[in-house]
Order: sequence, then structure tokens, then C-alpha cells
Amino acid sequence: MLPELKEILKNTQHFTEIWVGTDLTKIKFNLLETKISRDREIEKFTLVSCPNTFNTLEEAFVAVTKKIISYYEGWKDDQFNGDTVEELLKPIADIWIPGYFNSKYSKDETQNERYMNSVKRDLTMLYPEEINHLLTNLKVIAFNQGNLSQDAFGISDEICFVAGWSLDKY
Repeated sequence: MLPELKEILKNTQHFTEIWVGTDLTKIKFNLLETKISRDREIEKFTLVSCPNTFNTLEEAFVAVTKKIISYYEGWKDDQFNGDTVEELLKPIADIWIPGYFNSKYSKDETQNERYMNSVKRDLTMLYPEEINHLLTNLKVIAFNQGNLSQDAFGISDEICFVAGWSLDKY
């Protein structure tokens, strides 16, 4: 994982300050989710992306992280607007960061070609006309890589995103 991302996940005070200052209702997000049933498993891919209008890598990471956690938890985009750093510091530090970011499975930039092709295919579905332009200087940082799941944060000059793939049994 990039040093900036490791640091923001360790510094929960700063992470929470960015979280509180991020108003999801003012960011244009795109969401794509695909599910494929196979025997007793469901393969699921979720991609949340938005324009890269952020000043720092940390701001972009926290914004798309807040969006995907909100999506997974079923929260409304404005659910935490008005909450303070003091109100959110404990749940972010004790629940959300440990629950969504397992440093044991974190890596630097991902080299998994199959996964990268899947991410690029889904980005192409969201942005068919401008995909080559959007991928200029693309960096994809993998985290939570396990046997049955992989998540990644991506950022280029134009977009940022979080992509999640999992294989769930039912």
C-alpha cells in the first residue's frame, strides 16, 4: 500500500477529519455492480468512481471509501452530514477502518492482470467514450486481498475509484 494510504489509515484523527469534511451529495459518483451466480457461489464486482477533483491522494481515498462504505452499509449520502469529528472518531477507528481495511492483505500497486482487465472493462462500461483519457497515469493499489476477495483503490489524472470483487457462498 502506498505510504500516504498507510499513514491515513493509521492516523484515524486525520482520516475522520477528511471524512467529516466530505459531503457525498456534492460529488458525482458512478456505481456499477455485477453479480454472477455459479453453482453455490455468487461472484460480485462493485465499482464506485468519481471525477478526481481532490487536492490530495488522501482526500480522494477517503471520499471514495466513504461512498463505498455508505453503499455497503445502506446509508444515505447525507447520513453523516453535520456529525463532528468527535462523534465519528470512535466508530471510524474501532469499526469501519478495521472492518474494511485488513492491512494483513494489503499490497502496493496491483499486478494481477486478470483483475486489472476486469476493472478496465467495467470502467469502459461506465465511461465508453473517454476511457483512454481517463486511464492516463492510472495507479491501482490493492488492499484486502484474500482467497475469495480483492479490493483496490485507483486514481488517475481524471478519476478515482474503489473496486471490490468477492466470491460468496450461499
